[in-house]
Amino acid sequence: MTHDDPKLTAYALNELDDVADRARVEAFLAQDETARRIVEETRQTAATYPSTSPDPATALERSESTAEVLRMLERLPENQKEAITLKFGHGLSYKEIAEITGLTVSNVGFLIHTGLKTVRQRLLPV
Repeated sequence: MTHDDPKLTAYALNELDDVADRARVEAFLAQDETARRIVEETRQTAATYPSTSPDPATALERSESTAEVLRMLERLPENQKEAITLKFGHGLSYKEIAEITGLTVSNVGFLIHTGLKTVRQRLLPV
């Protein structure tokens, strides 16, 4: 992305939540006359792009849902919890998890599948 595309720049600025980051981006763009023009166009255009940040109620609901999932994970058998944590918390592959735990790749897949199925059933009772 080049800094001379006002729509992309507006989108990027709109997505920044941190005021310091926004100030650094604007300082970078304001280094020359063209950049100053782009910053002004960006400010005018930014309002036309909806924020992808969830509203406070949605953010709270997601936070509560995440907390509930974590509580359910804590109730799983240790081997299932470990496999799920390594997979989703650390982004490891089944093969990497198998090497760490000393289990077979098939067993890792079984533990993850069974653990997630248990969490799903506890969260969404029939």
